[in-house]
Amino acid sequence: MTLARIPTIDDVYGKIVATNDRFRSDWRTEDLRWLTNALAGEVGELCNSTKHLYGGGTHRVDVKPADLLREAADVFVYLVMVVENVRETLKRSVTSEVDHKLTVQRDRVPQFAEVINDKMDEVRARFAAGAVGDRQ
Repeated sequence: MTLARIPTIDDVYGKIVATNDRFRSDWRTEDLRWLTNALAGEVGELCNSTKHLYGGGTHRVDVKPADLLREAADVFVYLVMVVENVRETLKRSVTSEVDHKLTVQRDRVPQFAEVINDKMDEVRARFAAGAVGDRQ
């Protein structure tokens, strides 16, 4: 008998990213206000389900632990979307700032223009590859 491999958080995170990439190419640049409000709504649904699971609330609702897992999954999906949105925003702003600083330096010291252009290409490639914050 072989036990099925249990997916890791990284597996699930990757699947959420891949699914969003497949169906919505612009999801990483969605308005962050919309994403965080959607996340808050999902957290509210999780809290409400938990309340009903323990008998709280003003009306009877039959909630099972599996319902909590579904709500928690919704929270995780929106959390991934928020993280990726912020990462994309950071990547764009850092890349823009680095380009500006290197352009200023290249213009100030023309004899290093080739070296600085190479460095700019290297930085752009690292950001494009998702190596934000990685050190080499």
